[in-house]
Amino acid sequence: MTVRTPAVGLVLGTAIPPEGVREAAAASERIGFDELWLVEDYFFTGAISAATAALSATERLPVGIGIVSAMVRHPAVLAMEIATIARMYPGRFRPGIGLGVSTWLDQMGLRPKTQLTALRDCFMGVRDLLAGEAVTRNTFFRFNGISLTYPPAASTPLYMGVLARRAWRSPARSPTARSSRPLRAKRTWRGRVNRSKRDMNPRGDETRIA
Repeated sequence: MTVRTPAVGLVLGTAIPPEGVREAAAASERIGFDELWLVEDYFFTGAISAATAALSATERLPVGIGIVSAMVRHPAVLAMEIATIARMYPGRFRPGIGLGVSTWLDQMGLRPKTQLTALRDCFMGVRDLLAGEAVTRNTFFRFNGISLTYPPAASTPLYMGVLARRAWRSPARSPTARSSRPLRAKRTWRGRVNRSKRDMNPRGDETRIA
């Protein structure tokens, strides 16, 4: 019987200033962590630039962002940033999207009235643009014939950070989508998410719940 060893990752919190990210990332790889995750807590360190720095300081370590807010960048701009990093460091970038902390969104005047609609529209827009599609729609965000000149050469996994139960159906729409949630919800919701994946992904493309 083969015993599967779980992956062990490290989260770099906001106590590390921007100039310390590269050194911390390199140390994480030397120690032997399987993944490195960065946060975008406003108003500390920008996760897009920090992730790029962490990837540049390492050779094999996957680097994730958990999470960037769906509200602080237009999804087309976010998709462009993700695609750029994904092409520079193929197979190692793990971007995550969520709504964000309400207090910070209020400080910026960005808290949406329809929170799940905003999150889903951002997630789906980023997903479609990364897949090389031209996007035109006006659900929450406006897209008018937008496409990426340099989409990722390979499929890039997207993570969705959610707590609301109604949001669980969103990630299953994407073959590369993954969702993160508190561990205590694992058993309760895995069956429901798996059923949702079958309903929304009849082709059977890979959708993993992290």
